[in-house]
Amino acid sequence: MVYTSTKRLVYLALLMSLSIVLTRIASITIPFEGVITLRLGLGQLPIMLAGLLFGPYWGFTTGILADIIGFNLNPLGIYLPQFSLIAGLHGLLPPLIIRLFGKNYPAHSLTGAIALTQIVTSLLLTPYVLKTAFGIPWLISMPGRLASQLLIIPAYILLTKKIITALNLPLFPARKGHISYH
Repeated sequence: MVYTSTKRLVYLALLMSLSIVLTRIASITIPFEGVITLRLGLGQLPIMLAGLLFGPYWGFTTGILADIIGFNLNPLGIYLPQFSLIAGLHGLLPPLIIRLFGKNYPAHSLTGAIALTQIVTSLLLTPYVLKTAFGIPWLISMPGRLASQLLIIPAYILLTKKIITALNLPLFPARKGHISYH
């Protein structure tokens, strides 16, 4: 599928707005000492789709902008730019991981990319930021995070494959020999 710059921006804006709604409104948040330490929802899925469909640059940009705009529309606590960078990584990492490992393991590359992205962002980086910024111990936030990722990772994998297959979308890069899940 060839995207003009206008069409690409419209799709990215739709994915960004969907991410904002899913993150800020349609998520369950669990606070600890007044700080949201766990958010259960599908808000990162549109950001991953932006990266998978349009490339790592656009996925990263979509994630950062979705977090900044979402915070301005519905602020929950103080703004930390580290969380915007983590949101950007949700769009950056999946296409890069597929690009690195997709040729050797094409059947499992999307599954691995989503799982590895969630492990890095949700199980490593977010608890680190919570610890350094607010002093929330790893032992407090980790059990809930592990349990939530056991649900979220399979949901992200299943939904991503279903969306890509149902809409017949090619993964980035859309060139000869690209990875397809149809």
